[in-house]
Amino acid sequence: MIYLGLEFYPQLASSFLILVLLSRQTRDKQMDVEKTIQFLLEQQARFDARRAEFVERFDERMVQIENVLLEVATAQTKTNAILATLAERHLELEQSLKALYDEHETTRQNLNALSEAQRVTEQNLNALSEAQRVTEQNLNAQQRVTEQNINALSEAQRVTEQNLKALSETQRLTEQNLNALITSVDRHIANHN
Repeated sequence: MIYLGLEFYPQLASSFLILVLLSRQTRDKQMDVEKTIQFLLEQQARFDARRAEFVERFDERMVQIENVLLEVATAQTKTNAILATLAERHLELEQSLKALYDEHETTRQNLNALSEAQRVTEQNLNALSEAQRVTEQNLNAQQRVTEQNINALSEAQRVTEQNLKALSETQRLTEQNLNALITSVDRHIANHN
């Protein structure tokens, strides 16, 4: 029997087998088996060419997918660095707020001490009245500045929290996209194995 490599092409092999059987049954009809075999071999060659083209396109797509995965990994690394920086700044902000709170508490304690001193020195009120007015103005100005600083720090903390939430959502979407891409690549590889 002539080896044609047809065991790798089941459809082509079955077609060839049918033609051989037909040629045995119709020997008297002068069937041109050589032309039929040539036709089958041409079909096999076309199939091989299409298969090679598909493999080449598949390899190109795999390279593109690898490049996309590399870009995603790079973006994830940058995102992680940004998150680390934001976390550090958030910690610094917390420390600043605590220091500001401590200063505010000190100011409050100072006001209480001033009030006690005012009670003790009430008999000298006329002499101390002008000094008290100046002191109150200074304290009010300091309290306004403190409140403005607290408001500014609160707004900065709110913006930082919004940014952290947005970055968290971006990271979640990136992970979903990576997982979907990996699943797609795995399915694609599995389909071609």
